[in-house]
Amino acid sequence: MSINRFAVISVLVLLTFTANIQAQTPAAAQPSTVSSVTGSVSPEGTVRMIAHGEALQIRMEVYSAAGELVADTGLRQGNIIDWKQSDATQPLIDGSYLVVVTVKDFKGNLNQRMAALTLQGSQLQLQIQKRNEVTTAQVTTMETRRQGKTRITEGDDAISILKDGKERAAVVTAHDGTDGQVNSTSGSLTFRTGNVFSNQEQEQMRITPEGRVGIGTKAPEQRSTLRGRSKRAAFSLTTAACSIRRQACQPRTLRQPAPAVTCQAQTSSRQSTIRQRSA
Repeated sequence: MSINRFAVISVLVLLTFTANIQAQTPAAAQPSTVSSVTGSVSPEGTVRMIAHGEALQIRMEVYSAAGELVADTGLRQGNIIDWKQSDATQPLIDGSYLVVVTVKDFKGNLNQRMAALTLQGSQLQLQIQKRNEVTTAQVTTMETRRQGKTRITEGDDAISILKDGKERAAVVTAHDGTDGQVNSTSGSLTFRTGNVFSNQEQEQMRITPEGRVGIGTKAPEQRSTLRGRSKRAAFSLTTAACSIRRQACQPRTLRQPAPAVTCQAQTSSRQSTIRQRSA
């Protein structure tokens, strides 16, 4: 056997061996696009789950310690879901339950997060659920229902529990399947333009926690306040279904604002149209 022929056979054997190793090695799991799931219980007993990141659909299931499915919302559009005890398929008794939140991302991947739900005297409380504390019956039921379609991210499968009384400053975007939401958890919600990375942005509109909307002002006094300048006068305008009180506006310079024109809201459903005429 010539040296060249031996070399060719050796290369073919090496390539075949390498291909077999690669075929037997499982592909690395893609990182989850769902960054986290937060859970909380309102004073009225409503459990709210919010999926953060690329969440397209969300589902919440509740399992008893015996592995029985006692509640299932089904896969819903959006990334936020509210659940009440009355939504359970059967009456819940005092004890501990397993909450499983399934989130579908834009790539079609299904990811699950877990939490423990405790019921004591009609009072609900969420707690962190450890994987080694999930019962065998619960695991069996979950595996049967999952049918290999849902991937659980090891080491990051716990729902982040939010407790009342702790101030959090964040802007959260969500969708409940019907309406989109932009929420400021603390302080006003402002809309700005400009280069925020170099601290060159400017505020254009503000919504206060009381629901007052201001454009061009950081302290709106009415439900909706607009401040700006026309050719001859400064103005302050509040619009609503209302009656209008007008004031005469004498020609002034830009440095001498004219009296404000304000519309106070009334109970009438009649819509008023305001036309500002230049002097």
